[in-house]
Amino acid sequence: MRRPLVSLVLALSVAAGAPVTAHAEEPLTEARNLYQRGTAKFETADYAGAIELWTDAYAMVPATPETVEVKVLILYNLATAHEKAFEVDGEPSHLRQSLILLDGFEGSLEAVYDDAEAIASERARIDERRAAVKAQLAAIEEKGGGDDKPPVDEPPTKPPVDEPPPEAPPAKPSRGLTIAGAALMGAGGAALGLMTAGLVMSSKANDISDLLPDQVDERRQRFERGRLGETLAIAGGAAAGGLLITGAILLGVGASRARKGGKEQARLAPAPGPGILGFGISGRF
Repeated sequence: MRRPLVSLVLALSVAAGAPVTAHAEEPLTEARNLYQRGTAKFETADYAGAIELWTDAYAMVPATPETVEVKVLILYNLATAHEKAFEVDGEPSHLRQSLILLDGFEGSLEAVYDDAEAIASERARIDERRAAVKAQLAAIEEKGGGDDKPPVDEPPTKPPVDEPPPEAPPAKPSRGLTIAGAALMGAGGAALGLMTAGLVMSSKANDISDLLPDQVDERRQRFERGRLGETLAIAGGAAAGGLLITGAILLGVGASRARKGGKEQARLAPAPGPGILGFGISGRF
């Protein structure tokens, strides 16, 4: 870009110093000032500012045979500024504008160079630049970049989060109460059997009509069996009453909970007492 920039400064100076009318000299002087300010913007990487000032300078230069070289060189520098601007903001539109400006510059090479060899050499450089710009645009389109936005890489996909295992299905309502009630009813039935056996044992032991008065040991053993039978009958009866009543209550509550869909937890445990063996139930209903 350096040679066209130098050529443009010289061209502006020559055009401004050429014998022209005062009315025509003023736009050239203003164009040279705008161009110099744009050059300062370009050299400090303010490419957008350079584009704006050089565009204004292009508009200020009159379209005359004496100034055609100036206008052509401004096109070249504008193309370069757009390419540099793309490096800053990533706007693909800068590349497209650069291609258009390079085409305009190539079409006016005869106004800048008199030598055919120089024109051919400059045209080869333009083709090389155009190919590089088109390659950049192709890469943008391949990545899915929009018309007005630079291509943005897709954010990395978040790794899947392990989901907690599904909770076990809730226990069937009233199942615990039903099982506990049935167990207590069964134990109550066994206690009734024990009471019956104790009553039978006690009844038989109290009948000593088959013993002689001098059979003292036999009478004592008969009486001991009778007392054991009475104890068994009392213990069985007491346990049977508590177990059967509790079991019946639990069965009733379980049936009610089953209809309502409630939940419960029950635990059956032995509950020894003085002289008897029973069962207790504890839990949350």
